[in-house]
Amino acid sequence: MKISAVENAVEAGIYSCDQLMHAGKLKAFDSLSNFYSVASHAVFATLIGVPEKRTKAVKRRYDLFEVLPDGSVRWRCTVEGHEQAMSTLRKLAALTPNELRLMHLPTQNLIARMNEKAE
Repeated sequence: MKISAVENAVEAGIYSCDQLMHAGKLKAFDSLSNFYSVASHAVFATLIGVPEKRTKAVKRRYDLFEVLPDGSVRWRCTVEGHEQAMSTLRKLAALTPNELRLMHLPTQNLIARMNEKAE
């Protein structure tokens, strides 16, 4: 299986920061109120000891779509969390020869695609 890279600097940046914070290699000051107000950064706050009441643990939701041979698109499912979404994408790709796309709909970002047809 091949996962095609897509240009998505925002998603990649959030994911990279998350990985660095989990590894203890990146820290943020408690005074960064805007940073902690973003729901996807709640995990970061927990790592550096910000009280839980200041954060809300919410995982981003991703939607998986299948591109059918006639070019139409079928919604397959919604998955919470980046890791779970990538895992679900791989599982679905093993079940169908059709192209699959993982998207974050609120930002309209294409996160990944699998089984992409060569043109």
